[in-house]
Amino acid sequence: MNAPTLELAPPPQSEPALAPLLRVDRLAINFGGVKTPMGAVDSATFSVARGETVCLVGESGCGKTVTALATALGSASSRQDRCG
Repeated sequence: MNAPTLELAPPPQSEPALAPLLRVDRLAINFGGVKTPMGAVDSATFSVARGETVCLVGESGCGKTVTALATALGSASSRQDRCG
């Protein structure tokens, strides 16, 4: 199984409307230990285009907040890694 990735897309060069600003690929988050893992998010994949508004919608406890936090924190971490 491939490792999940979270990366900021490079700045657009030719068609800004088609280049994603953020891309999340196979995001998986588990809590607990090896013996008792609890999957909070399993293979979330999405992209956000420049100027696009995205809403995470679902039932209570389905992983919306965990996905948003992982995306925001991972995005900040990716940006820091690339900038210095």
